[in-house]
Amino acid sequence: MSNVTVTSLTNLKNEVRYGPEQTLITDEPVEAGGQDAGPDPYTLLLAALRSCISMTTTLYARRKGWPLEQVTVHLRQRRIHAVDGLNQPSLMLS
Repeated sequence: MSNVTVTSLTNLKNEVRYGPEQTLITDEPVEAGGQDAGPDPYTLLLAALRSCISMTTTLYARRKGWPLEQVTVHLRQRRIHAVDGLNQPSLMLS
């Protein structure tokens, strides 16, 4: 089971704690009111998707015995901060 704890710091900056001792900082870009001290949530989501694709491809090649030196995955999103949150589905957290 994975546990992640997010604690707000200053302005829009957050500390993300995971694993036994790992931490990372998330933030928003300056143009969105943040300090650009770390990746924003959308970038983290893309990184998670990229990592999953890369790891799955590596494991598949390994299982098949195919030589594989490197996997590079490119994804992009177009986030418009001015309309972020509009027409979004509801989300319940517990």
